[in-house]
Amino acid sequence: MPYSLKACGGDPVALADRLRAIKARSGISKFLLYGPGHGVRVTGMLDVAAYEGIGHTVKAVKDRVKDKGIDVGFLMLPTMNCGINHPWQTFVQAWNATRDFTPCPGEPGFREHFAAKCRAVAAAHPYVYAMEDDFRYFGSGCFCPGHLKRFGAEVGREFTRKSLYDALKVNSPAGAELRRRWHAMQLGDLVAIAEAASAAIREVSPETRVMLCAPGGFNEYGTEAIARALAGPLHRPAVRWWGAIYGNDTPIDAAGKLFFAQWSRENMPADIECLYESDPVPHSRFYASAARTGAFVSSVMAMGFDEPYHWGLGGTPDALETTPDYLDLFAREGERYFAIGREARKGRSVGACVHFDPRSRLEGGFLGGNGRYGSFGAWQYALNRFGIPVTTHQDAPVMLFSGHFAFAGLSDDEIRSLLSRPVLMDGAAAEELTARGMGDLTGVDAKRRDRIDFTGERTDGAYGTNTIFGCAFHQNYGLDGCPVSRLKAAGAEAVAVFYATDPKRVVQPSFTLFRNRLGGRVAVMAVNLKGCVSPNLFSFAKRDLIARLIVDLGGEESIPARVIDRANVTLLANEDAERMRLMLHLVNLSCDTADGVEFEVCRRHAGRRVEVLDGSEWREADAKWKGRRFMLRASVPVYGTLALRLVK
Repeated sequence: MPYSLKACGGDPVALADRLRAIKARSGISKFLLYGPGHGVRVTGMLDVAAYEGIGHTVKAVKDRVKDKGIDVGFLMLPTMNCGINHPWQTFVQAWNATRDFTPCPGEPGFREHFAAKCRAVAAAHPYVYAMEDDFRYFGSGCFCPGHLKRFGAEVGREFTRKSLYDALKVNSPAGAELRRRWHAMQLGDLVAIAEAASAAIREVSPETRVMLCAPGGFNEYGTEAIARALAGPLHRPAVRWWGAIYGNDTPIDAAGKLFFAQWSRENMPADIECLYESDPVPHSRFYASAARTGAFVSSVMAMGFDEPYHWGLGGTPDALETTPDYLDLFAREGERYFAIGREARKGRSVGACVHFDPRSRLEGGFLGGNGRYGSFGAWQYALNRFGIPVTTHQDAPVMLFSGHFAFAGLSDDEIRSLLSRPVLMDGAAAEELTARGMGDLTGVDAKRRDRIDFTGERTDGAYGTNTIFGCAFHQNYGLDGCPVSRLKAAGAEAVAVFYATDPKRVVQPSFTLFRNRLGGRVAVMAVNLKGCVSPNLFSFAKRDLIARLIVDLGGEESIPARVIDRANVTLLANEDAERMRLMLHLVNLSCDTADGVEFEVCRRHAGRRVEVLDGSEWREADAKWKGRRFMLRASVPVYGTLALRLVK
């Protein structure tokens, strides 16, 4: 748990008393004292002597609590944003704006100064030294004169700020290579700072671990390389991954917002320790309930995270009185969280793969599109509300793509390889492939629809003609404001169609299924997922159609388990290598309390003994089987969680 050095007036005796009180209430025994805080952006950076003073305070607190089983570390906040009035070249952004409180990361003087500050605090021998999430480069990197000169010399061209940025945005193989080399230079500067800091800390306190706090999306900028440089040769690399939701307590956001956390754990090498930031910023129950925080922590532990990184107090001196629920959460549920994590690390997540390549996000941003991860987590947002589990493991039976930049950054050969597999994509992803001349591999010609000329949707062909799906419209924006792509079949079979007034008056396919020349099975949904809130998609009928398509594409085990009778439930599935047990983790995202939940599993797991996690112990559940389905009697309130395992 991070805790501010400024709390309790900065008095080490009072701070030590506060940490003991927090442990007594919550059971939490690992703390990161942090400072000086982001205020230096406007007040000016602190010198090395000030960090020596911080080190003295950390040591004084540490010495006062060491006999109470409490570990004290340090969170360096801020790092790169060290404050105004620094003496080095200022960080220059692509549009010529300067970050006055951020030095250029390529400045040798700043690197040496930063290492000296780290050495000063490390003299207190904190158990861990964490770098806050501004340890990064910002935007597209630093476009200062020094970087322009260095990069020009490397690639054999002279650049101005504008000419380099324009060159980096060129959508071509040469542009992609230029972007790769530019990112490598920016990352190299950060790795050099990380190595210098790690060496300085190791020099005075070799037992101290150095950890990186990664902001959202930082993994594509080289998180692994930086984490390893910070860890040095003596320690396991550790990364605190961002995964908070700011500003609301809305349940249905949860599944999509946790996509980045899931991708992070599932795609980092196993030797990297992963912590999840259960951060109710702005550190107030007026924005995030303890129930929400608990649901997130329980979920990420089911994804295989090692520990939560819990802003339980927000650093305010009166937090024990005003926000106690965050502490009581861990006193009540902490052992259960770790039991879930232990079970999850016995296996790996299974389900349909929500495909995400970090290059797509970078390319999307450079090429003028929305590079935010939310567009890539859209399938997770939808399927998890359906109670259908997803993974990010690339060897999953079915691949899921969404968004106009789903394939940005991928070569044609890489795309062809993906399309030789079972694939389900939304209309925006199909539009991108049509634009790249690959419509022959999807079976459709997909273009952006400029108006709505249909009134309903029904199933078609081999899927029957009896299901009518709800359609609601807002002017010409689409289905409840959700864009719809214009699909023209080019060899694909129509699974469902849009019609005008009369169900027999077909306007275009709304769902297609196609086997391409590479042997891949490709399904395309005309509806664009990003931002979709339409009852056309979020209905039991459409849920069942999508589930059937996934199974048709990749086989029955493409959906190892799903929830049958509930809307707005997120489900994670985890299977061991021997396939002897299946762990399920459910979160109720509905404000309706579930008094029972019905599950359907693939044949492999049907009829097995069902166990439920009760506290930190597994016990046999009250489950009734009928074929591949079982009903579990359990009361699950909003944000309530269930952890189950099916064992042979």
